[in-house]
Amino acid sequence: MKILEVILSLKDAGAERFVVDLSNEFHLQNHETIVLSFYEIKEEFFLKNELNPKIKLQSVNKQLGLDFKILPKLYKLIREEKPDIIHTHMLTLNYILLIKLIIWKLKIVHTVHNDAYKEASWFVRKLRWGFYKIKFVTPVTISKASKESYLKAYKIDPPLIDNGTRRIKKSGQFKQVVTIYQEIIDNPDEIILVNIARITEQKNQVMLVEVVNELNNSGYNLNLFILGGVRDYEIKMKIEKIKTERIHLLGSLQNATDYLFIADFFCLSSKWEGMPITLIESFSSGCIPVCTPVGGINNMIQHEKNGFIANSPNKEAYCGALIQAINVLKYDKKRLKDIKQNCKITFEKYYSINNCANNYFKLFSSLIYRKSVNNFHARKKD
Repeated sequence: MKILEVILSLKDAGAERFVVDLSNEFHLQNHETIVLSFYEIKEEFFLKNELNPKIKLQSVNKQLGLDFKILPKLYKLIREEKPDIIHTHMLTLNYILLIKLIIWKLKIVHTVHNDAYKEASWFVRKLRWGFYKIKFVTPVTISKASKESYLKAYKIDPPLIDNGTRRIKKSGQFKQVVTIYQEIIDNPDEIILVNIARITEQKNQVMLVEVVNELNNSGYNLNLFILGGVRDYEIKMKIEKIKTERIHLLGSLQNATDYLFIADFFCLSSKWEGMPITLIESFSSGCIPVCTPVGGINNMIQHEKNGFIANSPNKEAYCGALIQAINVLKYDKKRLKDIKQNCKITFEKYYSINNCANNYFKLFSSLIYRKSVNNFHARKKD
């Protein structure tokens, strides 16, 4: 099967990481895979270096904002490559649909990476609803919460395929991470928290920093490492104003997941989510997550079994969940070990990239061979 994966860019973010991991897995399964980045592929976009070198990487050098000049490039590329399936992500669907108006036989699958109301504006949703109804494109949701928001927004029941990612391993830079840790942490009782997420309103790091500061003022020994590119500089400025010497902003790092292996907990304080790849990475590494109850996270974490989930997205609730996790760390080592093991079991059972790719292949095949996908479900939750 020849698959064209279409993404806006290869910056460090969840959907981009997913496309790289999924493309690599398709290649391992002997599918001819092409990755198309709308924006220019810059040297600093380290995800491009993680793409298998045998996978063709293309770009149409889109400019910021609406850029209809890329349409002839897209048309030419698709005509030349003749993919069996075009798999779109984020706003790339809007442009690919215009090509579909010319090349009717294109088979398009679009993965909805977020809450349906967050993924697209009212106007775009109205346009997409029409294309979905006439089956110009097959949408895929990534969690029960994502599916529910999609049903509400479009009144259409889409297939559900859980996100997946590669198994996390320590990189060649892990020793440097240990050195950084040893230079910063001089008290063996310090508790290490890691947040891997771009700095945006969605990820809500301001609340996370406030929680850590309050707990430290109450006598807890917490160090928080925040790793991710800055997408909102106002948010970063707010963090800079309130952070203490125990809050460490490390920016975007290629080896960010190394920090999961030195951390006691992975912290995600998001206001909304689809199914975060970083949470799946924490499962893979055995780093226990402490998260807000938003989006697909509610379907992924069973409280005190494979992580800790607040009973509300607000600061007080998140603080309470973090205190629960810390108490287990301090006073119940056996339970802590069981939760870590359950994290790894969760990854293997539901969220490996192999399982994910197999489920997408089944869906792609059903479209190519004109089988009904109305009742397609990658798996049913226990």
